[in-house]
Amino acid sequence: NTEGGETILLVEDDPLVRELSRDMLERQGYRVILASEAADAERISAGSHFDLLIADTKMSSMSGQELARRLRTVHPELRVLFVSGYEEVPQEEAQPTLPTEGYIQKPFSADSLSRKIRQILSRA
Repeated sequence: NTEGGETILLVEDDPLVRELSRDMLERQGYRVILASEAADAERISAGSHFDLLIADTKMSSMSGQELARRLRTVHPELRVLFVSGYEEVPQEEAQPTLPTEGYIQKPFSADSLSRKIRQILSRA
């Protein structure tokens, strides 16, 4: 069911979660580019091609939504999966505003992550 093969830019400030998520994604056949913060992601995105951004809704320097807005100036067709570990997510964060966006709550299983990624990447 998983196609894989696409490149994912994963932005996660927690080193353990970053490594676990990378392992999960690589086992599903994705190529993963890691960034520990939004500034890293912006720098990396300037010279890299990737099919999907996975970013936390809450990061130390800026929100995942703001990062997605900034990256779309360079990559207008960017698809995004927002992740949150917070129980109570503000309504505007829980509802992606574009059809090329999705949302998943931490903790998530490899299966639920895989399904959500395929859902976003398969949208026209």
